[in-house]
Amino acid sequence: MSPEKSVNSEVSTIKSDDLSSELRIPQFNETLRTSRSQLGRFIDRGSAKFDYGFVVHPRDPLDALSCAKFLGLNLGILSPLVSGRLEGWMKRKFLYNELAKIPPFVIGDSTITSRGSEVKGALIAVLLYGEQMLPKMEDANSAKWSDFARERIIEAISLAKSRGAKLIGLGALTSPTTIGGRRIIRDPEVQGIGITSGNSFTAFENLDATVNYTKWLGLTPQNARVAIVGADGSVGGATSRLIVANGFKDVLLIGSPRHKNKLAVKLPDLKNEKAATFTHDIKKIQDYDIIINVTSGNGVGAGLEENASEGSFIIDDTQPKSISELAGKRMRKRGGTVIDGGFVYVPGLKCRFNLRTPRSTTFACLAETILLAREGRYGNYSIGDADVSKALEMGDLSRKHGFKLAEPTLCGKIIPESDLQKTIAANSMRHNNFRTTHQIPYFGHSQV
Repeated sequence: MSPEKSVNSEVSTIKSDDLSSELRIPQFNETLRTSRSQLGRFIDRGSAKFDYGFVVHPRDPLDALSCAKFLGLNLGILSPLVSGRLEGWMKRKFLYNELAKIPPFVIGDSTITSRGSEVKGALIAVLLYGEQMLPKMEDANSAKWSDFARERIIEAISLAKSRGAKLIGLGALTSPTTIGGRRIIRDPEVQGIGITSGNSFTAFENLDATVNYTKWLGLTPQNARVAIVGADGSVGGATSRLIVANGFKDVLLIGSPRHKNKLAVKLPDLKNEKAATFTHDIKKIQDYDIIINVTSGNGVGAGLEENASEGSFIIDDTQPKSISELAGKRMRKRGGTVIDGGFVYVPGLKCRFNLRTPRSTTFACLAETILLAREGRYGNYSIGDADVSKALEMGDLSRKHGFKLAEPTLCGKIIPESDLQKTIAANSMRHNNFRTTHQIPYFGHSQV
């Protein structure tokens, strides 16, 4: 039995949390019946050629709706029901059972024009939700979902090859579910195309943001306190090394409580480093000035914003987001600021699909793919854990092509400078330097 058939037969047994809700909303049932009649009919017949590809997947119901609307499914009635009591039902009944059956397809493109030359990439959608891409180990179907997700990613890469792409980037959870590309790199279907996870540039952007936000707070690497949640992860390890190497003297490295030896195994070079402290206790982030969350949705950062102190900048470098917009707003009321991590300003970028980022701004993993394509570097690059030397190389290439740290956002929405200043003022009071404001430089200028 193929992975797809096996998974679909298992998924069909998932029950709604509230089946009576389905019975009380006949329009919902009609919408699903209409949609089912169209599923499986969509075939990518495009002929446009691309320099690179980038794999995306629905991070939340809004992304799922965008993908479904692109396919022409009759989903107008779903829009007001994305949030609230029917969200869980929608994900199970529609997204799991129906969208997961659709093979990968080109949903949009990203183009950058610079110095008279153009580099164009295909955005290829794999219609699997985060819980399917990276299922919890206690889920009885976790192995089947993981295998199915990898098969879909391989299909997406094969599609990119057929459209001329010489490089493919792995977006959101397509990277961790393939261990940064390691689990698929030897598959016959992906030979002849380079793979990059984007982990290297993501790690560099974490350093870039930390250096900039430290300056905004009026602090220095000598007195700023930096915590990295998920330091034992594929991006967290390189992020930790980069920050310690850049002279930060108080760096808290938080690893998974489920694997308490992993930190020491992953970061043996930092074990005896005076600047670094190892822990598995998220509560220890209190009184830290900058907190970087690189947890890939594995639960290590659960409750992170509740434990952070006022006057803290939290860099949430996760896709899908570990910290919701609502939680970020609650943190803002307490005098702290949650900022999207890994967002890059790319001059001249045009994207024909709503990734829910500001104009000319995209994710570091996509930006890494674009940088490599612009340089004509079409071999494998970031495979597995992020590498410090490659992260620094990405920093050099970003400066060469004018890529910069993006303006601070929360869930893709610009954060008012007044909110940033409130955090700066709260941090000043915590450090007893009684400075109420600090000059924030023009957004988009990297200072690393």
